[in-house]
Amino acid sequence: MNAIQEEPRRFYEWYRTLQLGQRVSREELLAATGWQDSTLRTYLIKNKLLMFFGPCSAETQNFDVGLEGDTVTEDLIREQLTQKSS
Repeated sequence: MNAIQEEPRRFYEWYRTLQLGQRVSREELLAATGWQDSTLRTYLIKNKLLMFFGPCSAETQNFDVGLEGDTVTEDLIREQLTQKSS
């Protein structure tokens, strides 16, 4: 199995510290992951973060954690956040 890529890895490491129902700001998410706002918007538009934060718009400013962080696996992050070639 391939190692998780750097950007998804940062999300994985950060998300594992979160608790179900915890609210995080857009700024916290961007700082923790190192993503540009455009990356976050793309993930939101493509519903890539739906499993982790529930329904969100591209303009969402606060996110409610939808999974207990310590239950998230690298495989789940890889599956949700890595772009797949067709």
